[in-house]
Amino acid sequence: MKKTLLFIMTAVVVCWFSSCNEKNAPSNNDASDENPYSYAKVNSIREFLSLQNNEEIVQIDNVVTVTYQNGLYLYVKDNSGALLVYGSINKEYKNGDQIKGICGRYYSYYGLPEMKVEESTFGGIYKGNAPVSPEVVSSLSMNDLSKYVKFENAQFTADVNFNSLQKTSGTLTNGILVHNYFLISANCSASKKYNVTGVVSLFKDEVEIYLISVELKTDGGGESGGGEPEQPTEEWVQVSASGYIPYWYCPSGGTTTPSTKQTSSHIDAYKNTSTGAYKVRWAYDEYAAHKGYNKIKLDQMSHTTYNSRTGMYGVCTDYFYYEFTIYE
Repeated sequence: MKKTLLFIMTAVVVCWFSSCNEKNAPSNNDASDENPYSYAKVNSIREFLSLQNNEEIVQIDNVVTVTYQNGLYLYVKDNSGALLVYGSINKEYKNGDQIKGICGRYYSYYGLPEMKVEESTFGGIYKGNAPVSPEVVSSLSMNDLSKYVKFENAQFTADVNFNSLQKTSGTLTNGILVHNYFLISANCSASKKYNVTGVVSLFKDEVEIYLISVELKTDGGGESGGGEPEQPTEEWVQVSASGYIPYWYCPSGGTTTPSTKQTSSHIDAYKNTSTGAYKVRWAYDEYAAHKGYNKIKLDQMSHTTYNSRTGMYGVCTDYFYYEFTIYE
């Protein structure tokens, strides 16, 4: 009798423990509808945006579809609207992926509503799906924030060189500002027409788009059409990195100048989605980098030193180092 009772109690404990673990550690590839979190729920993006509560984590207990992701910026939509999901989640999605049960806090960044997320509480179970196309538009309003859109047959008011070095901007003839926030490379002429794709953002109360791609509009191509080939775009996406503010180092003294290295709050690191190359930006310059630990010499200079013990003068070369680690 005692052995039977002990067996039953052990089975109950094992079963309860296994059930809890499965509930609290779901697989991202699990397409089930189980909700592993106990946060307050809403059914749609529109409901989430209406809360405007930045104190509590809220779960959108429905499926959202990914339209675009670039580094910390993840854009999603459902039947009720579009949303920017911002933060480090250590997950990569592609256009058309569906995610159910994303969790985060409401946040307004200079008037742009977003879901601010963290890897530990993001949640979400997903499955791949067919890619989705941008919504073709001719104008924008505050109701379009974070939407994935395309302007067809668009012209710029002036020639503009979008490149991977600077976050330059151009203006379409309909007055919409096109901001190269994601560092897309494309040269655009005011005399030509383009299909311009991006996500809708907000800056100083002015609606604009963050550029994703630029496609030269042709008249049908072929020998009779005389069309030009599509203009390729090169895309750099921001990736997760951490490190130190650049510092001076004197080898003879063995110390940094000033005395200690200071942790940087932000590292501008990027990955090329076509070539897999990495780079990092400091001030107005860019430097080739690689995944993992990097220590780049940005500059060097020499100065005179004096040894009080020997009474001799010498020369020391100081090195200006940028030390960081790229994780993706």
